[in-house]
Parts: sequence; structure tokens; C-alpha cells
Amino acid sequence: MARSRTPKFDASEVITNEIIRIIERGVLPWRKPWTAGGSSRPLRVGGEPYQGVNNFLLTMRTVMAGHSSPFWMTLPQA
Repeated sequence: MARSRTPKFDASEVITNEIIRIIERGVLPWRKPWTAGGSSRPLRVGGEPYQGVNNFLLTMRTVMAGHSSPFWMTLPQA
């Protein structure tokens, strides 16, 4: 029985595509979209900050969607 191969998550491809979408929208990613003193890091629903590529991807997603809340959760947590 042959095993089906699921494509692996390619972080560099996701980041590149996200940056291309930002550029195509005309959003200037080098402009700070938050105010000083506020929490700009994406946070888990419990308040713990995301790290690594998750931090970067969720920050870009927050900017693209115009969200004001830094909190993120999975569907089961909702």
C-alpha cells in the first residue's frame, strides 16, 4: 500500500508569498503600524508570546488584516 505524501510546510515560501501580497497591496511594511508602549507581539490566548517564525507570520497577518488585538488562538480553543 502506497503512502500518500502530504506537502511539508515551507516557511520561506509562506513568508515570501506574504511579503509579495503586502507589496502588491501597496502596504509599506517598513512603517510601524502600532503605537509605542503597546504590545505588538502576537500572543497566545493565555498571554504567552509566540516565538520564531510564528511570531513573524502572525505579525504580518495582523498587519494585513488590520487587527488591533494581538491575541491568537486555534479553532479548538475558540
